[in-house]
Amino acid sequence: MKKLLAVAVQPEVKAHYVTGKSVKDQRKENIKHYSKLIDDYVLSAEHRTGGEKPGLMVFPENFVGGFGAQRLRTWESTLELSISIPGEETEALGKKAKEHGLYIAGANNELPNKELPENIYLTGFIIDPDGKMAMKYHKVNAGPSTGIAFTTSPHDIWDRVSHNPKELFPTLETPYGYFGMYVCYDSHFPEVARCLALNGAEILIHPSQWFGHTYKGIDYWRLRNRSRAIENDAYVIATNWAASPQSEYPFGAGHAMIVDYLGDIIEEIPNNQESFCCAMIDVNAVREKRDSNQAENYLKSLRTEAYAAVYGSKTCWEPSLLSQRGSRFHNYEDLWAQNNKIKARLKKEGTLH
Repeated sequence: MKKLLAVAVQPEVKAHYVTGKSVKDQRKENIKHYSKLIDDYVLSAEHRTGGEKPGLMVFPENFVGGFGAQRLRTWESTLELSISIPGEETEALGKKAKEHGLYIAGANNELPNKELPENIYLTGFIIDPDGKMAMKYHKVNAGPSTGIAFTTSPHDIWDRVSHNPKELFPTLETPYGYFGMYVCYDSHFPEVARCLALNGAEILIHPSQWFGHTYKGIDYWRLRNRSRAIENDAYVIATNWAASPQSEYPFGAGHAMIVDYLGDIIEEIPNNQESFCCAMIDVNAVREKRDSNQAENYLKSLRTEAYAAVYGSKTCWEPSLLSQRGSRFHNYEDLWAQNNKIKARLKKEGTLH
């Protein structure tokens, strides 16, 4: 496998409702700014590494136009900030991917398709060096289970989607190894990264918007990224918003980082300013460890059937919930009422006390 110079981008994000621009104009302005960042950061990364060319550049979650004003979000406002994937914005990024010969990854709300007109996925995507859409991942821990989002998890429409593990947790073969992706809230659940690793992922791409800008919040951000790397003998590339005064998250936590397969932070942005970090990644070292007989080679040691027995006996967040309702959630009160129902049932069943 070729060694990979990976770049984690920490951009400032501007929101239309703060700047006073239209949604479309603000998107164009943001993408134009990110295109310049790509050009600048490619040159800077080459300079930092003595001439190495970046092979992957990762942007954070909903970097195209934001999430919308917190506590004022509705399904309709979420739809307004959704984009086609592929579409105008990813095509512009694809031109930069082709120009510089690298993969570009990120995540954003995706407009519904004709088959699922009421379902907005939060979609992670990877554009290849030819500028084409190479992979999409639909955020599993999304939507109503967070209590603050109006996007849809595949699990929310479980009766209408494929249960093929390779489709739910896709990986992308590249000259640098296998890429997998999980998005923001997914990182709080070790199962998502583990499913990707079981499907062969060696480099875990983690676009996020983590707003915990306190010392404790940043420490928790580091803990999650390091844990997912250690547990799966995989690299983690975790990106975050910079502080974005013209958005719903003026104090974004920043601290984008690249973590190696031993859980050590190789490079980290030490603040929440617009910037990037970069590091060389060698998947050959991952493969050597995964092929070892060390006790710390965790994938070979998994007792999947034993864990599956517990998972198979429990329902926490209900599958096909949006299908059962016959419609989407419309506002926060609607979301919170469902969360309370789930908690009440789990208390009755003895999972919560």
